[in-house]
Amino acid sequence: MKNNLSADITLRIKTYENAYKYINIKKRAIEDTYKIPNKVMGTIQDVTALKKSAEDAKRAKISKRATTFVLTIGVCIFLVSEAIIDPFVDVLQMGVLIALSFKGIIALLLKPLETITEKMMIKGAAMK
Repeated sequence: MKNNLSADITLRIKTYENAYKYINIKKRAIEDTYKIPNKVMGTIQDVTALKKSAEDAKRAKISKRATTFVLTIGVCIFLVSEAIIDPFVDVLQMGVLIALSFKGIIALLLKPLETITEKMMIKGAAMK
């Protein structure tokens, strides 16, 4: 006595960009005395799509954490430059230009530092 029942399940997943992705999963229930009842079978594409969605969510979370970390470091460096470096630089003739250049360098290095931090955090998460 075999009775194969099938059903479609549609998942709605919200991505980091506030867009919705829809994933369709096919379910087949197998009722047999020798097999596990209500066994769920999905296609490889469904499983791959779910894995990709989970990885995207994990990557978005790590990216947010890296951005927060780098901006905190940037603010700390800016405050240190205001408190310690600027009093010494203001004495010089070209003090304003040097101070602005230093702050510009800090601003330009934030994005590469964020990218490096994000890659390191992703590698660390992959090792776990």
